[in-house]
Amino acid sequence: MKRPLKKNNNLTHTEILLLRSYAIGMGKGGVQDLLNINDKDYEKIEESLFRKLHINNAYYAVMTAFRKKLVSAKEFCPEKIKAAALAFAHKASMQNYSKVKTIQQKTWELYDLLLSFEAQMVTIHYSQQTLDKKIP
Repeated sequence: MKRPLKKNNNLTHTEILLLRSYAIGMGKGGVQDLLNINDKDYEKIEESLFRKLHINNAYYAVMTAFRKKLVSAKEFCPEKIKAAALAFAHKASMQNYSKVKTIQQKTWELYDLLLSFEAQMVTIHYSQQTLDKKIP
């Protein structure tokens, strides 16, 4: 169950979705797809969010939201991403991915694994966009 946002933040539902999307690292295109909005609407929502939080970029928007407890860390991982991450982790563990001993080796292995996961997510995202464009 998601923790409710503070009620005195004056952020609209769409601004909160934009903020959460920033927090999980989504870019402009991904956010526009998620919210089903065009460039002009995106810029309008972003400008309003920045004005309300008294900041000028996405990084500070997320940092300010955490600091003001407008959102919690748990809210930044949608179910689709959790499911994809678990499936990826399961596949990696089934391939006996971890064979290293030192902390440094494990750290680099984890970093490589995260890069592979990110590449897979990007591939899935763009594959889905291609399919969506082909459907009349």
